[in-house]
Amino acid sequence: MKTQKSRFIILVSLILMFTSVESQTVNVNGHAFLESQEYHNGIKVKFERIAPTFYADSTLTDSSGYYNTDIEQGIYSITYSKDGFLTIQTPDCPLYHDTILPNQTLQTLGLNGPLSGELLSGVYKVDGNIYVPENETLIIDPGTELEFKQDRMFQVFGTLIAEGTNNDSIKFTHYNNGEYWKGIDFKENSSDRSIMDYCIVEYSNDRGISVYKCSPNISNSLIQNNIYNSSVSGQDEDDGGGAGICLKFSNTLLKNCIIKNNTGVTIGVGVFCNDGNPHISNSLIYNNVNQQAENNIRPGGGIYCSYDVNLTIENCVIAYNSNSIGGGICVSGFDNIFIPTVMVTNCIIFENSAPGDYSFGGGIATMHQTSLSVLNSLIWNNEGGNFSCDDPWLGVNVTTNNNSDSCDAYQNLILDPLFINPSSEDFTLNPESPCIDAGNNSYVTSMIDFAHNCRIWDGNDDSDTIVDMGCYEYGSELYPVGISENSKNPLTRVFAFPNPVYNKLNINIRNISKVEIYDISGRKILKSNKEAIDVSRLRHGLYIIKVQDNNKVYYSEMILKY
Repeated sequence: MKTQKSRFIILVSLILMFTSVESQTVNVNGHAFLESQEYHNGIKVKFERIAPTFYADSTLTDSSGYYNTDIEQGIYSITYSKDGFLTIQTPDCPLYHDTILPNQTLQTLGLNGPLSGELLSGVYKVDGNIYVPENETLIIDPGTELEFKQDRMFQVFGTLIAEGTNNDSIKFTHYNNGEYWKGIDFKENSSDRSIMDYCIVEYSNDRGISVYKCSPNISNSLIQNNIYNSSVSGQDEDDGGGAGICLKFSNTLLKNCIIKNNTGVTIGVGVFCNDGNPHISNSLIYNNVNQQAENNIRPGGGIYCSYDVNLTIENCVIAYNSNSIGGGICVSGFDNIFIPTVMVTNCIIFENSAPGDYSFGGGIATMHQTSLSVLNSLIWNNEGGNFSCDDPWLGVNVTTNNNSDSCDAYQNLILDPLFINPSSEDFTLNPESPCIDAGNNSYVTSMIDFAHNCRIWDGNDDSDTIVDMGCYEYGSELYPVGISENSKNPLTRVFAFPNPVYNKLNINIRNISKVEIYDISGRKILKSNKEAIDVSRLRHGLYIIKVQDNNKVYYSEMILKY
């Protein structure tokens, strides 16, 4: 009987001891704030004890964000929450004495989930993955900035219309410095009507832009400072490289773009192309680098293309890119089954490199069976050799061009292009450049150069209008409307109608003193001073209209005569 009584007394003592420990209270206080808010009241601070036993309590902040409460001792999980803001949780907090907790700031909820309709100009934080649903359209207004949190992505299943302006671009970037998001991903069968114009895409670690089995148009855009690591060059969606942009089974037109400063141990650091019929025009592709090229062998620094791709690269500057094989461009067949077709015309391939003991083709390299044409281009000072290609006559001077410069059988030059200041990213041509009037007009598909000047111009004043090599047209002075502005002659949009036109063209400018119509070579072919102009004798084609009133000069959109 005494033994049972003793056990009962011990049990009661233990219960009283634990109850006493648990019931001891401590004071806990601190501050919690709401991002971008003047007042910080109403944040719920919840305390949930996880040891030694369960216990819960909560309090609210005042307008200054201050909270103060007494709770029982123990180890707690603390949660800070308020509707419209991201919840913060701090686990495993021992609270056995009076404590001032660290300050906490609840961030506003950003974009998340499906998006469609119009996204008005502003700065948006992207907290979760966002996407444009199938059969729906998202229009992003000029001046909009989307700032993505770590590892968030933007997928397009429907139609994306992101049209900025020269002075008001649309930016897709990271939210916090040092963090990376997952880029823009145009998914299989998303709309070919998607447009990215005057956009900036930067700081993704899963490619800047991925395009798979669809063909968005991308123009006047900057794709920079993105990362991607890969070693597989396959045809599946996730295969291949392209830290800047990856085009697979795509007919995308990439026009007037800058693709620079992208990195990664990958294939085609700047641009990766597999299958499809993509076209790259009037673009700058430079300083895209595999920084481990000597030890991690990959092909294609600026551009890599393979499988059944049919790629045209026209009037581009490809400079300072680096990878193990084909620092500027690498074209690779596959088991003699897939034979890529690539045409490089009116381009400048300058100071690219292929470092390492097993590397080759600093400028252009081919691997396996390919169909490569390099025409009317300049290739200069590429480390590892200008060419490593099947054609033994590429880069071998056998004749002269129209400027009496020595060239190979394909009118390619092995000369210094004489850029104004390439080390400062100025790839315009100085007056002595051999690239002036050294291209081939037959391959020109764009009416304007990278600076939005007229594409074909008589730069050396020999009365012969021939396109230059590279993406800038030397001496060109004719500006299409709405794209660039000359401080001496402000440009204003002129609507010429109808467009296309057949017989009579109307101009909606009053007090006209002179109207001039030019063909795409910059040659003036008609002059008038009337608001209604007979164009019935003009040939079918594209034309530009220059209109002068009492104190201004205007340029029209290009019109089509049919």
